[in-house]
Amino acid sequence: MRLPYDMGNAGDLLKHGVLAEFVRWRCESGRAGRFMDLFGGEPEGPAVLEVATRLRGLPDGALRSAQKDIDSGRYYGSGFVARHAAEDAGCSIRVLAADADPHTMQPGAGSAPNVHPNFGDVPGVNSGGAPVDVATFEYEVCYRCHADDNA
Repeated sequence: MRLPYDMGNAGDLLKHGVLAEFVRWRCESGRAGRFMDLFGGEPEGPAVLEVATRLRGLPDGALRSAQKDIDSGRYYGSGFVARHAAEDAGCSIRVLAADADPHTMQPGAGSAPNVHPNFGDVPGVNSGGAPVDVATFEYEVCYRCHADDNA
C-alpha cells in the first residue's frame, strides 16, 4: 500500500515524539497498559532522507531510541514506536490496531459471521474473554473494545 504522504513528516515526528515520551513515562510509572492505533497506516516504511537526517540529529531520548533502525533507512509507524519505547523503558505494551496489517487484507465477499477478508489478520477477543492473535469471527474484533465480560 502506498501512502499519500511520506512517513516521518512533521506531523508524524510530533505525534511519535509525544507517543514515545508518554509510553516511557507510563512504563516508568508502572502503568504500561495498551496502545490502540486508530489509523494503523503502514507499520514501517522507507525513511525519507530529510526525516532520517532530523532523527539522527536528535539527542538520546524516547523518540530517537524508538526509531532504532533509522540509520538503516527504516521509519517505524505508531505501533512500533509504542512497542519500542516500552521495550527501551524495560516493560511491554500491548499494541492493538483498528485496522489490520495492509499486507494481509484481501479483496472478496465476506460471509457472516466470519471476519471479512478485507479486515486482514486482525487480533480479537473470543467469547470467553481470551485474546486471539487472528480473529475468526467479526464479534471477536468488536469484543476488543466493546466487551468487558464476554462470558
